[in-house]
Amino acid sequence: MEVRGLLAVLLVVLLSGCSVKIGYNNIDRIIRWGVNDYIDLNFAQKEVLERELDLIHSWHRKNHLPQYAAVTRELARKLPDGVSVVAVVELNEQFEFWSDEVEALFSPLVVDIMSSLSDEQVSALPARMAESNAEWAEDESDRTLRAAQLYWAEQFGDALKNFTGRLNKSQKTYLERRSLEYQPERVMWSDYRHRFQMALMELLDVRQDKPQFATAYRVLVAKRKSFYGDELTAVFENNQRLNHEVTAHILSNLTEKQSAKFVDELLDLGEDFTELATEV
Repeated sequence: MEVRGLLAVLLVVLLSGCSVKIGYNNIDRIIRWGVNDYIDLNFAQKEVLERELDLIHSWHRKNHLPQYAAVTRELARKLPDGVSVVAVVELNEQFEFWSDEVEALFSPLVVDIMSSLSDEQVSALPARMAESNAEWAEDESDRTLRAAQLYWAEQFGDALKNFTGRLNKSQKTYLERRSLEYQPERVMWSDYRHRFQMALMELLDVRQDKPQFATAYRVLVAKRKSFYGDELTAVFENNQRLNHEVTAHILSNLTEKQSAKFVDELLDLGEDFTELATEV
């Protein structure tokens, strides 16, 4: 299992249009639900998970949320002047840096839980992983190429709509045109997840030697991208470029009303982050 933790869940909350405060304050519960999709934890494991999640959540609240607030306010200040592809790339790199920090915080917890797994818990993992991977792929597995491309455009537009309001005809036309460049990736991501998970399953054979398992787990996570393969790497890079370019174009071509709404949403988001950072 890969762990991106609090930041990944927070991103889902933001893009779904849910209340940031409600989502963030319940993020530990959401993560526990995610863990339960893979492992039926025993009492001792639940205690470890809850204790460590509280510590990680507290750290994240105090150390990351003020940074999120600063970034959203800076974006609100710059948005009326347009957004370059370079700026979008830099923002994405910042997000990845934060994700890596969060993942590093989660690593000892993952090692603690996985090194304590019983044989029964380990034997149940492959089927649960397979189910999760199938769910990951299903949005594109039964779609034609054009249907998958139009689905990408729809999802992209829906994510923007949470901040800008409804896109106009010209913006939708632009999205549909650029969607021709999108290459379906979710089935390949599912295959990659399977390859990574099978490597993790092999590591579980030495889980009772916790120091050895901890070292091997860190090495596995560090070389995660080696499991992508050439095809997924090429598709991922293409789609990432496309996402960057489309984001920059649309944010630089918002109507006055859309731009004003986006600025207001960003400022409200920054205020939410600041308030959440001070809560106990």
